[in-house]
Amino acid sequence: MFVAIFSIILIIIDQFTKFLAASYLANEDSVVLIDNFLRLYYIENRGAAFGILQGFRFLFAVITVAVLIILIVFLIKNYNKVPFIYLLSFSLLIGGTIGNFIDRVRLHYVIDFISMRFFGYDFAIFNFADVFIVVGTILISIGILLHDNKRWFMYKNTFNVDKESVGLRLDKFLEEILEINRSQIKKNIVDGNILLNNNKVKAGYNLKLDDEITVEYEDDFSLSPEKIDFDVLYEDDYLAVISKPQDLVVHPGAGNKSGTLVNGLLYKFKELSNPIDNDRPGIVHRLDKDTSGLMLIAKKDEAYYKLVEMFKNRQIDKHYLAICHGNIYEDFDVKAPIGRDPNNRIKMRVIDENSKEAYTSFKVLKNFDKFSLLDVHLHTGRTHQIRVHLAYVNHPVVGDEVYGIKNKFKISKQLLHAYKLKFNHPISGEELEIIDKFPVRFEDFINKFS
Repeated sequence: MFVAIFSIILIIIDQFTKFLAASYLANEDSVVLIDNFLRLYYIENRGAAFGILQGFRFLFAVITVAVLIILIVFLIKNYNKVPFIYLLSFSLLIGGTIGNFIDRVRLHYVIDFISMRFFGYDFAIFNFADVFIVVGTILISIGILLHDNKRWFMYKNTFNVDKESVGLRLDKFLEEILEINRSQIKKNIVDGNILLNNNKVKAGYNLKLDDEITVEYEDDFSLSPEKIDFDVLYEDDYLAVISKPQDLVVHPGAGNKSGTLVNGLLYKFKELSNPIDNDRPGIVHRLDKDTSGLMLIAKKDEAYYKLVEMFKNRQIDKHYLAICHGNIYEDFDVKAPIGRDPNNRIKMRVIDENSKEAYTSFKVLKNFDKFSLLDVHLHTGRTHQIRVHLAYVNHPVVGDEVYGIKNKFKISKQLLHAYKLKFNHPISGEELEIIDKFPVRFEDFINKFS
């Protein structure tokens, strides 16, 4: 909104000053404002900025449209993360570019009227649009120089409190949404970077229905390649399928600025798709930290968008291996909606209100003394879906400390592994079926407790 409003104001200023120049200076020799430094002198410029490249009107039109498209697309994709200095510079560039473009379309030339003299030499004659473009370019250069090789984007967002969140502490509510920890949240609250209904409040404020939370803080860190161990089971020019180890976080977040799968992907692959989020190159979907197994990685944007659509349309078959508590003797399905637990918003649960459809198929592979090995087919992709559904039928995943039975086998790592992906290649259409090896930790557990 800021960019649009400020750009319009700049365009109005540019066009109004040109109107005045055409009205009062066209038939004048010049108007001296500061002797030997600044004067007003009307000319009709059929070239580029400052009068260069005369007679290339069509070329300028094409360049102008291209620049505007690039700037607008970038802003649409990154508006909530772009620092103010860049918003200001883009406004100046857009306002100046459109201001001169209007002249070229309407008049077939650009009105210039500002003439400056430095050390006895006349500088090129220009207009306010040219000034806006130059200043905008300088501001971008300053931003790049000050923050070279760094990610310097502002996180900005607004949240409205729904009935499920009423009564929660402000800091606890934000901890579940933002990718910064509780102490960072409290600091931003104290600093005034997090406001409630445009007012500063304490971190312990209990939320009320329809409260508006405004968040704006500098999220500044470098995303660098790191050597991370994981297997690549399939790779072509468009995508890859990798096997994520257990305990590996997928992407940077609170307390995990490095050592993530994303860092490893940057090290392993020369090219990764990055159309949406600068922190998640290549990432199409995710697995929990404690869940191991196959993940699809997009190397080109074309593949990324098609894979996202395929996940949305349930065109990718995802199968998991799970070891659950107790014995199960027949294959079964669970069709039960999943939503946020109103009593503990960190957890999910089967619930009818404020939930989404969830469908999971379970096939019994083998029963052991006190546990079973299952092949799990996900038809939908809800948060913690397998873990929630197995807990719902009283057969929680072994080692699941959130939804499971704690310490029965005295292991703290859940036995859940994404072992098979079946899909048609998003570009070639070729049918692919990628199967991962049986996890060593599964073998160790079975040998120990069977």
